[in-house]
Amino acid sequence: MKNVLKRHRSKIMIILLSSILLGCSQEKMILKKEKFVVEYGQSISTKVSDYLDNKDNFLKDVKMTVDGQNEEGKTYLSIGQYKVSFTRNQKTVETTVEIVDTTAPEFKDLKESYKVNLNGKLDITQLKVTDLSKVTLSIDDSKVNYSKSGIYTANVIAKDESGNETRKDIKIVVEEKKKDPGSSSQSSQSDNSSKGSSSKNKSKSNSSSSSSSKIDESQPDKKNSIIVTPDSDSYQEFNNGNNYGWGGNFEWPDEWE
Repeated sequence: MKNVLKRHRSKIMIILLSSILLGCSQEKMILKKEKFVVEYGQSISTKVSDYLDNKDNFLKDVKMTVDGQNEEGKTYLSIGQYKVSFTRNQKTVETTVEIVDTTAPEFKDLKESYKVNLNGKLDITQLKVTDLSKVTLSIDDSKVNYSKSGIYTANVIAKDESGNETRKDIKIVVEEKKKDPGSSSQSSQSDNSSKGSSSKNKSKSNSSSSSSSKIDESQPDKKNSIIVTPDSDSYQEFNNGNNYGWGGNFEWPDEWE
């Protein structure tokens, strides 16, 4: 009787062990999610435990495969959807990893105000923006009167390829263009030159008036003649005494020069 009981116990133990072993071998890979979302610019996890809800002893035999390659020179995938496979004992389960861009561009070293000349425009290419994708810069300056000096408010917009955008208010200071100091100096020199020329003309006019006082106006027909004061000691005869004359002092009228 005892031998019979022992044999039954042995069979029961064998059945239980077989069931346990069979159950372990038939354990399925359980996905934590049907789809995983990763922000653009971040590397996707290569840890199987982040995707499968199984015990560590089971997961150590699971192989993970990603159907995609990182961007050139980067450690992350491009925006899009990628298939990720998990294989164990020739059994495979698949899930999807989606790379999305939800991060808006950021302005770098943006100043509170920018100066522009009267009738000028703000050059938006001087604005700096950081983002992982291509960014389009624009400005809403509808409230700025560039033809009138003053301080105005404008809005600059940075928008990336995924539609994420950042808006910032800035001040635009419209001011008149400062005069060139050299131009003022030249103008002053020109004024001085004009004054000097005027002074010279005035001096010449006075000199003419002074000279004209020596013109014999008592004889209308000899208005342009010169009055010469003879020197009595300068009497000379020449041409064998047939001619004679005196020396004297006189000034040429300006009209004769």
